[in-house]
Amino acid sequence: AFKERSGTTENGYGAKKGTKHTSSVVRHDGRDGVGLMGGKSWTKNWLSFDNSYFTEKRPDNDLLWLPTDKALQTDPKFSPHFEKYAQDESAFRADYAEVHKQLSELGSKWVVPGGIRLEFDVAGYRAALSECEREMIAAIDEESWFPILIRLAWHDSGSFDVSNPVWPACGGANGSIRFKDELNHGANAGLAKAKLFIGRFKEKYPMLSWADLMQMASAISVRLAGGPKIQMRYGRLDADEPVKEGNLPDALPPFKGEPNAATHLRNVFYRMGFSDREIVALSGAHTLGRAFKERSGVTENGYGAKKATQYTSGEFVARPDGRDGVGFVGGRSWTKSWLTFDNSYYTQPRPEGDLLWLPTDDALRTDPGFAPYFELYRQSNDAFLIDYADAHKALSEIGSKWVIPGGITLPMSKL
Repeated sequence: AFKERSGTTENGYGAKKGTKHTSSVVRHDGRDGVGLMGGKSWTKNWLSFDNSYFTEKRPDNDLLWLPTDKALQTDPKFSPHFEKYAQDESAFRADYAEVHKQLSELGSKWVVPGGIRLEFDVAGYRAALSECEREMIAAIDEESWFPILIRLAWHDSGSFDVSNPVWPACGGANGSIRFKDELNHGANAGLAKAKLFIGRFKEKYPMLSWADLMQMASAISVRLAGGPKIQMRYGRLDADEPVKEGNLPDALPPFKGEPNAATHLRNVFYRMGFSDREIVALSGAHTLGRAFKERSGVTENGYGAKKATQYTSGEFVARPDGRDGVGFVGGRSWTKSWLTFDNSYYTQPRPEGDLLWLPTDDALRTDPGFAPYFELYRQSNDAFLIDYADAHKALSEIGSKWVIPGGITLPMSKL
């Protein structure tokens, strides 16, 4: 703002009438140049578009803050949204994009019905996907992130309700788990770490959607752990708000009041459109990963070597390539080689003192509708990998809205 324009500040045109922030480097790309010098800005980096308007500490004599700004921060109806954007820049960007578009169209009369839109840059998006995939493979492999990235993508998809025809209210693979409110759901404990990992790639490849990045990381993780190749589609749109809590399966009774674990699993997965065979195949992904006392609470084993089992202490080699490294140690796994994707979940004798086995796991082995598929996968790793790949692909696409019909595919990359 300038004294000579709005008159809301004593700072005016020229370097002598500016603040320390209106004569320095403020562009997001670090380039020099501020245009006309002088005036007073609302933020320090006033040529960078982010959520600093909501996060800057006030008062600051070198920054502008008017009664209308303060009202957004303090009014009971405005303040929850102000706080949301202070906490979550992604939420601010998503909401701003929507309302900016609405503002740009208010009162417009179009030369053709619906207006004229530029074509989506499919080639550019595919190129970004390819480059990102190469970098993501290296990062996931180096840090043994397989289980938590699969879990992040699963839990993003797992909110889907096949009976709801409205996007994004139907839930599904739409990136909504990136929002703080959804990450804070009890079933998502510990996934903030995985979102930070994905955020590294979102920052470098901003045109790629959160939903695509999560699902890409999951499919890569399955392959790096020795699992099947999954022919993924990309080009998902991101949802602009989180979903309600209570969509994901519980591991322990009372199963939301349902009579048993098998009924509970069916109610959750049938809501997403999956069959008994797909439920059993998808559950085989528990061949990877661990549970922690500090997250799900289904085990007494927690963070650190002292709370680990013989398989999660870091001394046991769990990767399929024989490399050391388990990420951070601790927790309890479903299988001994919990960084190797195969049919061990079905073949491991139960019970086994240092391995996890929950009522929902046992239901797959004993329920008359589930048991034939459990036995099939116990006897045939190939059958499991084929069925899992199909079910994983379906899970990665439920509730997705595509930027172009059919989505965007990539050639299968080499690991």
